[in-house]
Amino acid sequence: MARIYAVGDIFGCANELDAVLGSMDLSGSNMVVFLGNYIDKGPDSRSVVDLVSDLQHNYGQEHVVALCGKHEESFLNWLDDPESAQWFMEDEDLATCSTFMKHKTWESFEQVLFEKEMSELSTSAKIAIDEDYGYLVDWMRGLPSRYEIEDLDLVFTRRTVLHGGQMHDLTGHPHKDGEIPILIYDTDINGFIE
Repeated sequence: MARIYAVGDIFGCANELDAVLGSMDLSGSNMVVFLGNYIDKGPDSRSVVDLVSDLQHNYGQEHVVALCGKHEESFLNWLDDPESAQWFMEDEDLATCSTFMKHKTWESFEQVLFEKEMSELSTSAKIAIDEDYGYLVDWMRGLPSRYEIEDLDLVFTRRTVLHGGQMHDLTGHPHKDGEIPILIYDTDINGFIE
Protein backbone atom coordinates (compact mmCIF):
# COMPACT_ATOMS: atom_id res chain seq x y z
CA MET A 1 0.00 0.00 0.00
CA ALA A 2 1.18 3.48 -0.83
CA ARG A 3 -0.37 6.86 -0.36
CA ILE A 4 0.16 9.82 -2.63
CA TYR A 5 -0.69 13.16 -1.10
CA ALA A 6 -1.57 15.99 -3.50
CA VAL A 7 -1.28 19.42 -1.91
CA GLY A 8 -2.95 22.41 -3.56
CA ASP A 9 -2.65 26.15 -3.02
CA ILE A 10 -0.55 27.11 0.01
CA PHE A 11 -0.23 30.86 -0.69
CA GLY A 12 2.36 31.79 1.91
CA CYS A 13 0.67 30.02 4.84
CA ALA A 14 3.66 28.35 6.48
CA ASN A 15 1.93 27.47 9.77
CA GLU A 16 -0.93 25.76 7.97
CA LEU A 17 1.55 23.88 5.77
CA ASP A 18 3.49 22.76 8.83
CA ALA A 19 0.26 21.32 10.29
CA VAL A 20 -0.51 19.48 7.03
CA LEU A 21 3.01 18.07 6.87
CA GLY A 22 2.68 16.84 10.46
CA SER A 23 -0.29 14.70 9.43
CA MET A 24 1.51 13.04 6.49
CA ASP A 25 3.31 9.72 6.51
CA LEU A 26 6.16 9.81 3.98
CA SER A 27 7.61 6.44 4.92
CA GLY A 28 7.92 3.48 2.56
CA SER A 29 6.54 4.19 -0.91
CA ASN A 30 4.38 7.12 0.18
CA MET A 31 4.92 10.43 -1.53
CA VAL A 32 3.64 13.99 -1.74
CA VAL A 33 3.11 16.13 -4.84
CA PHE A 34 2.87 19.87 -4.28
CA LEU A 35 0.88 21.51 -7.07
CA GLY A 36 2.46 24.95 -6.81
CA ASN A 37 1.23 28.36 -5.65
CA TYR A 38 3.51 28.41 -2.62
CA ILE A 39 3.84 32.19 -2.62
CA ASP A 40 1.69 35.35 -2.48
CA LYS A 41 -1.37 36.31 -0.45
CA GLY A 42 -0.34 34.79 2.91
CA PRO A 43 2.10 36.07 5.55
CA ASP A 44 5.24 33.99 4.93
CA SER A 45 5.90 32.95 1.34
CA ARG A 46 9.62 32.38 1.78
CA SER A 47 9.10 30.01 4.72
CA VAL A 48 6.70 27.94 2.60
CA VAL A 49 9.31 27.65 -0.16
CA ASP A 50 11.91 26.78 2.49
CA LEU A 51 9.69 24.04 3.95
CA VAL A 52 8.91 22.44 0.59
CA SER A 53 12.49 22.61 -0.72
CA ASP A 54 13.87 21.25 2.59
CA LEU A 55 11.33 18.43 2.53
CA GLN A 56 12.37 17.55 -1.02
CA HIS A 57 16.03 17.67 -0.06
CA ASN A 58 15.48 15.46 3.02
CA TYR A 59 13.19 12.84 1.43
CA GLY A 60 14.38 12.99 -2.18
CA GLN A 61 12.57 13.79 -5.40
CA GLU A 62 11.06 10.31 -5.57
CA HIS A 63 9.06 11.04 -2.38
CA VAL A 64 8.55 14.81 -2.67
CA VAL A 65 7.59 16.33 -6.01
CA ALA A 66 7.18 20.09 -6.24
CA LEU A 67 5.55 21.74 -9.25
CA CYS A 68 5.86 25.35 -10.33
CA GLY A 69 2.57 27.18 -9.94
CA LYS A 70 1.25 30.26 -11.68
CA HIS A 71 2.31 32.51 -8.80
CA GLU A 72 5.89 31.22 -8.83
CA GLU A 73 5.98 31.65 -12.60
CA SER A 74 4.87 35.30 -12.31
CA PHE A 75 7.46 35.92 -9.59
CA LEU A 76 10.23 34.34 -11.68
CA ASN A 77 9.16 36.25 -14.81
CA TRP A 78 9.40 39.49 -12.85
CA LEU A 79 12.85 38.57 -11.50
CA ASP A 80 14.11 37.62 -14.97
CA ASP A 81 12.82 40.70 -16.84
CA PRO A 82 15.01 43.72 -16.07
CA GLU A 83 12.33 46.10 -17.37
CA SER A 84 9.33 44.61 -15.54
CA ALA A 85 7.85 45.97 -12.34
CA GLN A 86 4.45 44.30 -12.84
CA TRP A 87 4.61 41.56 -10.19
CA PHE A 88 6.26 43.98 -7.75
CA MET A 89 3.40 46.48 -8.14
CA GLU A 90 0.82 43.72 -7.60
CA ASP A 91 2.47 42.39 -4.42
CA GLU A 92 0.07 43.89 -1.88
CA ASP A 93 2.02 45.75 0.83
CA LEU A 94 5.09 43.95 -0.58
CA ALA A 95 4.08 41.06 1.68
CA THR A 96 5.73 38.40 -0.47
CA CYS A 97 8.72 40.47 -1.53
CA SER A 98 9.59 41.31 2.08
CA THR A 99 9.78 37.63 3.06
CA PHE A 100 12.42 37.04 0.38
CA MET A 101 14.70 39.65 1.99
CA LYS A 102 16.63 39.21 5.20
CA HIS A 103 15.44 41.42 8.06
CA LYS A 104 18.26 43.96 7.76
CA THR A 105 17.86 44.16 3.98
CA TRP A 106 14.11 44.75 4.32
CA GLU A 107 14.64 47.48 6.93
CA SER A 108 17.01 49.32 4.56
CA PHE A 109 14.59 48.82 1.68
CA GLU A 110 11.66 50.20 3.70
CA GLN A 111 13.58 53.40 4.46
CA VAL A 112 13.73 54.35 0.77
CA LEU A 113 10.31 53.00 -0.20
CA PHE A 114 8.72 56.40 -0.78
CA GLU A 115 11.83 58.13 -2.10
CA LYS A 116 12.44 56.15 -5.29
CA GLU A 117 10.56 55.53 -8.52
CA MET A 118 8.69 52.22 -8.85
CA SER A 119 11.06 50.86 -11.51
CA GLU A 120 14.10 51.67 -9.36
CA LEU A 121 12.49 50.01 -6.30
CA SER A 122 11.62 46.96 -8.38
CA THR A 123 15.22 46.64 -9.60
CA SER A 124 16.57 47.08 -6.05
CA ALA A 125 14.19 44.40 -4.77
CA LYS A 126 15.32 41.95 -7.48
CA ILE A 127 18.95 42.46 -6.50
CA ALA A 128 18.19 42.05 -2.78
CA ILE A 129 16.17 38.87 -3.32
CA ASP A 130 18.93 37.36 -5.43
CA GLU A 131 21.55 38.22 -2.81
CA ASP A 132 19.52 37.07 0.20
CA TYR A 133 17.63 34.04 -1.11
CA GLY A 134 18.94 33.34 -4.61
CA TYR A 135 19.27 29.64 -3.78
CA LEU A 136 15.48 29.42 -3.28
CA VAL A 137 14.84 31.30 -6.51
CA ASP A 138 17.14 28.84 -8.30
CA TRP A 139 15.23 25.94 -6.74
CA MET A 140 11.93 27.40 -8.02
CA ARG A 141 13.42 27.84 -11.49
CA GLY A 142 14.03 24.11 -11.68
CA LEU A 143 10.45 23.08 -10.88
CA PRO A 144 8.38 21.33 -13.56
CA SER A 145 4.77 22.33 -14.24
CA ARG A 146 3.51 18.74 -14.63
CA TYR A 147 4.16 15.29 -13.15
CA GLU A 148 2.77 11.92 -14.27
CA ILE A 149 2.55 8.47 -12.75
CA GLU A 150 1.55 6.53 -15.85
CA ASP A 151 0.90 3.12 -14.29
CA LEU A 152 -1.65 4.72 -11.93
CA ASP A 153 -3.14 7.00 -14.62
CA LEU A 154 -2.37 10.05 -12.48
CA VAL A 155 -1.41 13.45 -13.88
CA PHE A 156 -0.54 16.31 -11.56
CA THR A 157 -0.60 19.87 -12.89
CA ARG A 158 -1.03 23.31 -11.42
CA ARG A 159 -3.95 23.11 -9.01
CA THR A 160 -5.35 19.90 -10.50
CA VAL A 161 -5.01 16.14 -10.37
CA LEU A 162 -6.31 14.04 -13.24
CA HIS A 163 -7.17 10.39 -12.64
CA GLY A 164 -8.94 8.17 -15.13
CA GLY A 165 -10.14 11.18 -17.09
CA GLN A 166 -11.63 12.86 -14.01
CA MET A 167 -10.26 16.20 -12.85
CA HIS A 168 -9.88 17.10 -9.16
CA ASP A 169 -9.38 20.81 -8.51
CA LEU A 170 -7.23 21.75 -5.52
CA THR A 171 -7.79 25.49 -5.63
CA GLY A 172 -7.83 26.92 -2.13
CA HIS A 173 -7.70 30.05 -0.02
CA PRO A 174 -5.65 29.13 3.07
CA HIS A 175 -4.83 32.80 3.65
CA LYS A 176 -8.57 33.35 4.24
CA ASP A 177 -9.93 30.11 5.69
CA GLY A 178 -6.83 28.37 7.10
CA GLU A 179 -7.41 25.27 4.94
CA ILE A 180 -4.82 23.95 2.51
CA PRO A 181 -6.56 21.72 -0.04
CA ILE A 182 -5.26 18.14 -0.05
CA LEU A 183 -6.22 14.88 -1.76
CA ILE A 184 -4.95 11.45 -0.74
CA TYR A 185 -4.64 8.72 -3.35
CA ASP A 186 -4.42 5.13 -2.10
CA THR A 187 -2.81 2.59 -4.46
CA ASP A 188 -4.68 -0.32 -2.80
CA ILE A 189 -8.07 1.02 -3.83
CA ASN A 190 -6.76 2.77 -6.97
CA GLY A 191 -8.60 5.89 -5.95
CA PHE A 192 -8.87 8.82 -3.61
CA ILE A 193 -9.65 8.51 0.09
CA GLU A 194 -12.63 10.66 1.01
